[in-house]
Formats: sequence, structure tokens, C-alpha cells
Amino acid sequence: MERVSKTMQTAKGDARERAGSVATAACIYRSQGVGGFYRGLAAYVVLCLKPAIQYAVFEQLKRSLLGRRRQAAEAQGAAKTALSAAEAFLLGALARAVSTLVVYPYIRAKVLAQAQTKASSNLEEAGGAAKTPPSISETLGGIVADEGPVGLYRGVQPELARGMLSSAVMLMVKERIHEVSRAVVLA
Repeated sequence: MERVSKTMQTAKGDARERAGSVATAACIYRSQGVGGFYRGLAAYVVLCLKPAIQYAVFEQLKRSLLGRRRQAAEAQGAAKTALSAAEAFLLGALARAVSTLVVYPYIRAKVLAQAQTKASSNLEEAGGAAKTPPSISETLGGIVADEGPVGLYRGVQPELARGMLSSAVMLMVKERIHEVSRAVVLA
């Protein structure tokens, strides 16, 4: 359904020329077969890894910090078993940075491939011959060949700034909600 929805959203022409979802699905099937419905699935799967990586990194950092704190506190007789708001904020920001850095080259290649697809579509509309856009792996290879490995991360700074702040706040609030709900259940 994702492919049908995206095709409908990007259709050109007035409302009378746009097809409904069944007609759009039929058109995709006629022109590309069953595989047409799965075009872009790899991008979807890779981008789903970002939050999974983020939560895994956050939980590992949290477990490590609290484990060390527990060991030190046992020697003194008291153990704090929860993150402070500042700790959760910092660990959340760090976890998002790691997940962004892992997935960002794929995000950049996807954006470049989409731009090339749009340029090819515009060329075809103008009467020129449309080129088949490169795959994500071909785009990644082209970036490395043209710009070196550093090119894979061009433009990552705004993505890091935006994502780190939102994730830091989200995970800080999540940890606080967890502690409050735990206290209510155990009370």
C-alpha cells in the first residue's frame, strides 16, 4: 500500500485525471508486475533500523552506567537504580548520534537517487530520453568514487542536531514515565 499511496500523492494532473487506489494498484501491476509493489522496500527496511539501533545503544549505555553505579554504591551501601533526567538526555542524544551515523550514508544515497529519478522524469516530460536511475548501492559507490568516504556524510550535521535533540527529550521523558509508573506499581 505504501507504493500505491506514494504514487497517488505524486501524481500529476487535476483531480479528474488522478486514479483511485484500485486503479493505481492496477497500473503499477500492469507496468511493473508484482515487483513494482515492493520497489523501495529495501529503503524502508534500512530506515526502520535507525530507531532499533537507537534504542539498543541507549539501553546498552544505560545498563553499563547503572551497572557501574550499582557496583560502586554496593561498597557504600546504597544504590541508585535510575538515570537522572540529565543522564537520560545525554544518553538519548548519544544513542541517536550513533544510529544516525550508521544509517546516514543510506539516507543520503536515497535522497540523491530520488533527485536523479525526478531529473530523469523531468527530462522525459521535456521530450528527452529518460535514463534509468541508479540503485542505492550504485549511488553509494558513486559517492565514494567522486567524494571519498567522507562524502557519505555530507549534510549530516543538521540531521544530527535535529535528531539528537528530539531523541534526547523523548528518551528523557520515557525514563521518567518508566520510573513513575514503576513506583506506582510497586507502591
